Amino acid sequence: TLAMVTALQDFFALTTLRIVAAEFPATVISVHDGDTITVLYNARHIRIRLDSVDTPELQQAFGDAARQFTGELVS
Repeated sequence: TLAMVTALQDFFALTTLRIVAAEFPATVISVHDGDTITVLYNARHIRIRLDSVDTPELQQAFGDAARQFTGELVS
């Protein structure tokens, strides 16, 4: 699966890299909420926060719907 992202946070280095309008070939392994996913890239789990995307948190109204929508987009 290809995940199109505009911001990548590599939790190992705690560094944010910006990728603008580029494809990031990775396998999506989980969708945390509407604006955060985890992918498998080069045998590492990388948590990605989608730039310029603001969705409700899971405990807020429509949080679960936002998570499902993002899951459909990246799967």
